[in-house]
Amino acid sequence: MSSDASSLLVLGDSLAFLAGTKALVPSDERLYPQVLGRLLEERTGRSWSVHSEVRAGWSVLTLSRSVATDRVLQARVAAADAIVIGVGTMDATPAALPGRIGFGVRDAQTVRRRVTSRRRKMAWRAFARLYPALIRASGARFPHTPPARLRTSWHSLAGELRRLAPHAALCGVVPAPHRCALYAGSMRHHAEAVRVTTEASAALGLPLVDLPALVGDQIELLPDRIHLTVELHSRVAAAMADRLLAPPAAASG
Repeated sequence: MSSDASSLLVLGDSLAFLAGTKALVPSDERLYPQVLGRLLEERTGRSWSVHSEVRAGWSVLTLSRSVATDRVLQARVAAADAIVIGVGTMDATPAALPGRIGFGVRDAQTVRRRVTSRRRKMAWRAFARLYPALIRASGARFPHTPPARLRTSWHSLAGELRRLAPHAALCGVVPAPHRCALYAGSMRHHAEAVRVTTEASAALGLPLVDLPALVGDQIELLPDRIHLTVELHSRVAAAMADRLLAPPAAASG
């Protein structure tokens, strides 16, 4: 890629690097960030470099904090010509415990980081049984990110991205539907998260890719009921290209 290539930055959760149940390297050409990069090249006639900053369990809440505090990530944002905010699905999941009590166990990767390699598999299996059991016991009443905090997180995140990269094209995503066993198959908070995300994006003038419309009819066919197949990665990338290349939307206030 030439040094004067345009830069695409994807800030994504595990939907950006898993194909079915298989984790792929972020540069894998089948994943939506790479497919999107190729589509942008085709439609703009310019070269595009693709940078994927992707983490399992990243939510709007945690991404907004990372962008506000991580200097390396801020430099990546500042250099971008187009930015995909590929998070939000985690915010729509139920949590096993409320508020700060449950925050430390909401990210499944936390469990994997805090145990030794020898005990990792055993710890993960225990977590995968306990977490959904707690969600079922509570009736899935606790949202990962409460609606008011999700709204303020969207405003904080979009404001920081526009401050760092004022000329970059942006798009976000509507939280994807799921029936994932880790979250007891519950979508109790999904509709509210979609409403908050849609309202916040309208106020911010931020275009969204409608993941429920794109992947909702495939959820029951996915191996883990949440992560995209290779075909769905291509479908999502095409919708993202449409949003990024559309004329900028005006904020509603």
